[in-house]
Amino acid sequence: MLLVLLCAFLLSSCVSIPEDQEVVTFESASPRWLDFNDPELVTGKAHIIKPYSGTDPFPAVIMLHTSMGLGSGEWSFAEELRSNGFAVMLVDSFSPRLVGKITDDQTKVSEASILYDLYRAYEVLKARPDIDESRVAVLGFSKGALPALYSMLNEINTRYGYEESPFRAHAAFYPWCGLRFNDMGASGAPLQLHIGSMDEVMPYKLCIDLVQKMKTATPAMKGQVFVYKGARHAFDHPHLPNLPFLQVDYKVPKRCFVEQGADGAFTERHSGIVVTGETFSQAINACSFKGARVAGDKESGALSHQRTVDFLKVHLAEKL
Repeated sequence: MLLVLLCAFLLSSCVSIPEDQEVVTFESASPRWLDFNDPELVTGKAHIIKPYSGTDPFPAVIMLHTSMGLGSGEWSFAEELRSNGFAVMLVDSFSPRLVGKITDDQTKVSEASILYDLYRAYEVLKARPDIDESRVAVLGFSKGALPALYSMLNEINTRYGYEESPFRAHAAFYPWCGLRFNDMGASGAPLQLHIGSMDEVMPYKLCIDLVQKMKTATPAMKGQVFVYKGARHAFDHPHLPNLPFLQVDYKVPKRCFVEQGADGAFTERHSGIVVTGETFSQAINACSFKGARVAGDKESGALSHQRTVDFLKVHLAEKL
């Protein structure tokens, strides 16, 4: 138990927040599911840091955090990005909803809520003269990686009020890839996905299948899935290589798979529960099981970050 507490402290609490960061707020909401059944309104929150060099308007990356909350892993990578010429907007999806970390119950804050934050956060950037609204990418980790990935889909953009995706590129680290729509058509924006071959939280084969279905529906889409041999969940976190394997003692959604039927309804395959705003927690908790390990991999972490920086440099370089 002491090791678990130590790891949680290292992963989320040891955060060095830049003095020049700017806190912004925006109107958001907390839907439980994509049916948006009477969502609770909330004032969203994010931190913006600008690059160390260059002239505005800057290209920007919206960053979405893990189920541990906005912590040292996100801030560390944000520093890498600003050193390479990007403004970074780190969205905090938990503290406005009065939660810290949600590892004990992944449904305390739904991915539908984080998607709401994502689109409203983009509108904040769009209104700023120091940000180039045509050069905004979204980057997510674990819990936040699903919104970063699925915001490519036309179905998601339509549900959140956009005829076309506002994002120039998408990068996702070890997302849960177990959601399928009848229409898997995507925006055509490039995707880079990073996941470990031994990830026991988010099975990598689901991600390979998902990206292939998106490519089939959108032949022009450029999507890469990098599978890091021997790497586990959260392999890129800067503190994990200094720690032993961590056996997590909470439920993870590794067996969850939600699929849309011909009637438009969503059913979780393992439990057979029809997923709605009212049944969301019941469905996800029913298909989630304890038993997973996380561990750092210094080499794979460095490689994945360099690939992401290079990817963003290429796809956010040109102004539209």
